[in-house]
Amino acid sequence: MITFRVDSSSEEELLYSVSVDSDGRASCDCEGFGRGRFCRHIDAVLVSGEWAMVPENYRAAAAKAMELARGKITSPTNWKATWRKDWAWRGLSATREPINPRRSGKPLVCFTGTLPGKKRADWLAEAKNAGWDTTDEPSPFTDVLVAKDPNAASAKLKKARDNRTVIVSADEWADVMLDGVLPDV
Repeated sequence: MITFRVDSSSEEELLYSVSVDSDGRASCDCEGFGRGRFCRHIDAVLVSGEWAMVPENYRAAAAKAMELARGKITSPTNWKATWRKDWAWRGLSATREPINPRRSGKPLVCFTGTLPGKKRADWLAEAKNAGWDTTDEPSPFTDVLVAKDPNAASAKLKKARDNRTVIVSADEWADVMLDGVLPDV
């Protein structure tokens, strides 16, 4: 039997004990759902593999328990898993930093408006074939926004201006895409 402790999601400094026997059966002393056989503590750690609610000094035991229980515990059919909405208990922040879509290291382009001569899918494919990443929304990480009318007042154009993103027309885009030389903002 392997036992580890899990933080209560509602009471500070209260810990519950979760145990896994040699057959991979789990129980929790919170006596939650199904007479202690299934609860948020078992679901979060043993089924979903989350760690934030396991105090550091119990994580090695929790890892061994996870190994014993792997594939042997399933959520009951009427289980709601409301713990997933408890961001603090899960160690997640409710505030998000902008996600940088440029992990690839490629320049990033966004297209807006009805561009002349081709369908949007063709513009996107052409950019990708030339080594660019594409996005649907301008962000601080966007290098170029291509617009039918760079002087228009759309929301995407305003956002791009606020982020000091280079805005070019469809005609200018061909040179920027191939040469990679950006006009000054």
